[in-house]
Amino acid sequence: MKIKHLTAIGFLVVGILLLNPFEWDRTGDNNGILLETPSFIALAAEAQTPQKGVNFLQQEAGISAYVKLDQAIDLKTIKGTFKTIETVSDQYIIGEMALPNLPDYADPHVYVNKEGWIVAYYSNSEPASKIVQWIGYSGGVMPRATLEDAIRQIFDILRRTAAIPFPSVHYYDFEYPAANRIMVATKLSSQNGGTETFYLTIPQGVRLFEASWSFYHTGSGVGRVGMDGTWLAKYTRQLFYGDVTSKIKVQFKHSFQLWNNESSGTSYLAVILIYQTGQ
Repeated sequence: MKIKHLTAIGFLVVGILLLNPFEWDRTGDNNGILLETPSFIALAAEAQTPQKGVNFLQQEAGISAYVKLDQAIDLKTIKGTFKTIETVSDQYIIGEMALPNLPDYADPHVYVNKEGWIVAYYSNSEPASKIVQWIGYSGGVMPRATLEDAIRQIFDILRRTAAIPFPSVHYYDFEYPAANRIMVATKLSSQNGGTETFYLTIPQGVRLFEASWSFYHTGSGVGRVGMDGTWLAKYTRQLFYGDVTSKIKVQFKHSFQLWNNESSGTSYLAVILIYQTGQ
């Protein structure tokens, strides 16, 4: 079993550690992927323009992905992309976006304003682990996240009328503005009755805001996910999420278990950390 360290802040994960888990995020470094405050928050505060929907995001949104296009957006052209419309004005639109092959409870919300901002997010009552996109994943580096999929659906509509490049995707957590890093560790199991385990230690000096998990199981059998020797739940073929923030202790070697009872299906587990470090 391989042991790898995230040396800058001392995270220890035995079994698997993805130092830069989302390869499409160019802001990643060995301390996890950067969480960056979008500039429109400061601008809106200075201009005192709550009608742009920024205050709503600060009150309702949690983990988010965002882009800024170098052009204005005609809100009428993208309105039909949403599964449901929650709020609409002449300045912005907020709605829910359906993602292919995922259940309704995995659908993110998307905020779009006419100045070119697109923000995909889950509400602050939902775990950050909803960003993990298991569809099409077969191990190794995860190629994308659900929030980027939602942004791309908006972008694809806009690209029909203008040849615009897809901008860099950035991340921010409206629920935890002080958080500056996000990390994802993943594990999969296709063993018949086998248990895969990895360990996680949070060092002192790191302020952990949230620890959540995402579990996905294919096949007709049953998969399970556990923490520190206790099964969190037993599931059939579906997608599930959970929060274990209250169970995480600093400088304690936590273990995560993934069990699969069939050889034809696969169980997947991801643990997502939202945290702050000064390094």
